[in-house]
Amino acid sequence: MIRKSTWILLAIFILMVAGVFLWQKSQDSQSEEETPNEAVEFLIDTKGILVVGLRISSPDGHSMEVRKKADGMWELIGSEDKQIDLGRIESIISSVEELRLVTKLNTELDKKIIGLDPPRSNLEVELENQDLIVALIGEETPTQGSYYAFIDSDPVVVVSSYGVENLIKLLNDPPILRPPTAPPTQ
Repeated sequence: MIRKSTWILLAIFILMVAGVFLWQKSQDSQSEEETPNEAVEFLIDTKGILVVGLRISSPDGHSMEVRKKADGMWELIGSEDKQIDLGRIESIISSVEELRLVTKLNTELDKKIIGLDPPRSNLEVELENQDLIVALIGEETPTQGSYYAFIDSDPVVVVSSYGVENLIKLLNDPPILRPPTAPPTQ
């Protein structure tokens, strides 16, 4: 015969299992009720279409342009005789496609003050379907973590500084492979 204490322990165990089951079920329903995160928006939406050209220029006349050739390789326009850094070009194209919007500004700002008239940098992205997307990059925001940007008739936006700084560096440091330097002789 089973003792009374065994029945009590068995009842407590069944109650604990039922409690854990109900607790897990309530956690599952709470996670289903949570609203999903907002979709991430990007400055340049290629809609999955391949980028075949990129040009960045500044108001002082400096520019850098890369194009994808028929064989799928990239070329640096104006520097055909130099060996280019294909890895860096692919990284640049990826960073252009991933220029993340921080916020859209609903107020009108003086474009001269935020560096959009004239723009600090003019970014032109050509897609495989012949579409050309032109983005103007302005000054860094006061918080120094992002930049003002503008496309066509869209409102002025703020984009993450990651990627923008690499694009701006291209004007002074194009993606050209440099031969290794020999160590100094003694």
